[in-house]
Amino acid sequence: MTDDLVQRAHWGDLEGQNWAALVRLSLEAKDEELSASSAKRQPDQASDSGTKWRPATGRDIKSREEQEKDARRFVESRGGRHVYTYEEPDTSAWKRKRVRQPDGTISYRVIRPVFEGALEDLKRGTTPDGQRLDGLIVYDIDRLTRDNRHLEDAIEVVENFRRPIIDITGTLDLLTDNGRTVARLLVTVANKSSADTARRVRRKHQALQQAGIPTGSTRPFGYKDDKRMLDPKEAAALRKAVERILTGAPPGRSQPTGTSRASPRRGATGGARRP
Repeated sequence: MTDDLVQRAHWGDLEGQNWAALVRLSLEAKDEELSASSAKRQPDQASDSGTKWRPATGRDIKSREEQEKDARRFVESRGGRHVYTYEEPDTSAWKRKRVRQPDGTISYRVIRPVFEGALEDLKRGTTPDGQRLDGLIVYDIDRLTRDNRHLEDAIEVVENFRRPIIDITGTLDLLTDNGRTVARLLVTVANKSSADTARRVRRKHQALQQAGIPTGSTRPFGYKDDKRMLDPKEAAALRKAVERILTGAPPGRSQPTGTSRASPRRGATGGARRP
């Protein structure tokens, strides 16, 4: 039996090996996020079978607990041990952020410290709590990355450090030359899907804003949770505040009609002045 971990993983032999799971949850465009690994049939457009193929939405992505449970079951069914879980909550594998490089130049990178830390641990062969680490497992290729640069980092670990990275659904194969080529194509498609989704969401928000409908994650004061229907009490309070501003009244509680604020020098009008 070979001692090459990559070759053994390719054969499905994880006997005696220690594996870690990488689970990632992303709330980015959660109602429209596309998964490059799952598939659904929709009956709205015709094909040979009267349906069309499209990637599944983000609602099909399993929860953190389900991803870890499936990874543990997969590894143990092949003789291995699940010894650690790298957890990435609310992390985008596509969206780039502006970062300053050590030489002072500006670049745009996908920021995923947990993912990068997992790859470094895999190179060393040690988990953060000191256990031996032989391989990394994810639910599918979409949970690993949607960024070509990060995919190449993962391929480097497999090819040069001979540490396997596998998935459960069978969409990810970094263990063979042909599999790595297919993985590059899938990540490119997933990257484009994310870009298309971001563009659609951005255009939708712009259209809503032009129609006077608030957008964003926080409910504006004066609106209900759907951000479209007015809240009667809050809207009334806003109207009163606007009226006071337009009439030049000072900010604060509104006064009853026909009354005015009390003078700070009540003693001058005959009233007793408080100490």
